[in-house]
Amino acid sequence: MKYPRIEQYMNDNGIKLAEFARICEISYPTMWRISEGKREISKSNIDKILKVTGLTYEECFSVEKKEEWRKHFDRRFGTVY
Repeated sequence: MKYPRIEQYMNDNGIKLAEFARICEISYPTMWRISEGKREISKSNIDKILKVTGLTYEECFSVEKKEEWRKHFDRRFGTVY
C-alpha cells in the first residue's frame, strides 16, 4: 500500500480494500491502482477518501520520513535489523 495512513484506517476499522472502495464510492480496480501507486488520484477521489477517513490531505497523502516508513514496514512484516 502506497499510503500507510489509508492502510492504517482500513486495519483500524477491520475492512479490506474492496470494502473501502465501496464505502468511498470508487471502483475497486481504480482504488487498487491508487493504493499500488499505479494511478494518480483525481480531486474527486481524494475528496471521497478524505470524507470517509476524516483525515486531512496532509495526514492521508503525505510522504512519511524514512524512519517512520521503516517502523511501519517493520510492524507489517516483522522485520528485525
